[in-house]
Amino acid sequence: MVRHRAVLASLLATVLGTICVPLVRGESAEESPPAGAENAEKSITVFPVVIKPQTKLVSDLPKRVAAVVGLMLERAGVEDVELSDTLFTSPETDDVGQIAADFAKLIREKPPETQYALYAEILGTPQTGPRQIRTILVDRDGKVILAARDDEKTYADTGKVRPKDPMTCSLFVANKLRKQWNLADPLRKDAPQGKMARHWDEEAGLPPKAEIAAIKGRMETLLKNRATSRFVVYPVRIGTAADKQCAVKLAAMLSEQDICRAVAADLDPKLQIPGNPNEQKVLWDTARAFRRFVRENPPREDYAVYADYGIGRSAAGKMKVGHVHVIVCDRAGEWVLLDYENSHHADFQAIGPESPDDCNRLVVRRAQGAIAQQ
Repeated sequence: MVRHRAVLASLLATVLGTICVPLVRGESAEESPPAGAENAEKSITVFPVVIKPQTKLVSDLPKRVAAVVGLMLERAGVEDVELSDTLFTSPETDDVGQIAADFAKLIREKPPETQYALYAEILGTPQTGPRQIRTILVDRDGKVILAARDDEKTYADTGKVRPKDPMTCSLFVANKLRKQWNLADPLRKDAPQGKMARHWDEEAGLPPKAEIAAIKGRMETLLKNRATSRFVVYPVRIGTAADKQCAVKLAAMLSEQDICRAVAADLDPKLQIPGNPNEQKVLWDTARAFRRFVRENPPREDYAVYADYGIGRSAAGKMKVGHVHVIVCDRAGEWVLLDYENSHHADFQAIGPESPDDCNRLVVRRAQGAIAQQ
């Protein structure tokens, strides 16, 4: 249940919340792929992806989104992917050709080491969704290879995943180059993992492999002893607020479903976890914060449970669930379980959570699945 290698899920954006769709008319201006493009040297420098209007939530968001694009390109088969620190300031115009010309000028003045350079813009907010995505590819000589502007009417042309948040917008941009270079599906299970994957592991703060193995061993012990073990469920983090009543309901559901003997805690851990477009980073930051809390406040029970429900609201005011994270520590504060679910996971899709109660049902479903696999 520690699915730290599930790339799509681990990178789902949490910084901008769940972005819904209303979009404007799209148009695309692409040159035909150059002859033999599929056999050309596949090396590319990805420039920071600019989101307009800019958000103050995460100052280095453009670089983080570019890293997602880079990861998707690596998984698609690009052998050499580099990330640029240079923030390209595009002209304030809807003319994608002019933006491409200005970017090409920058590349001619400061050519990258790679064969190609990529720049992208995402226009939209958490309330409006990605109204438009601009993708520009130039070679190191400054020749414009691709200058595309896409919106709702053209989103479906590239891949099955529709852009709705920074991560899926990044996948969309990578898929634009799939058509250009005849690349493989970046979401396939056997996709290659290179330095971009290592970059994300480092960004996420994954513990050493030995700790991952130890967590698995502790989880096996939990499953073996769950009938006689006692669990305490701390107030659930919903958005940025703690909800004790939600924890009371979750504890009751776990007990009623004969998953474990659980009670709700009065003490609120008051964890402060910064947002991040790497969902795995959010998970591990939460896990480390909860582990510190348990070590400083050892429970009487055998296991401590903390749930984090990433819930926000759409522009229409409808509740939207971005993720469901669950962390379990033993009384000594050692990690026993880390689990996350979002819209790309089967159990999440089966429940289709739209409320804290639905999230509780998803946690129960995940627990039942783990027991069934014993």
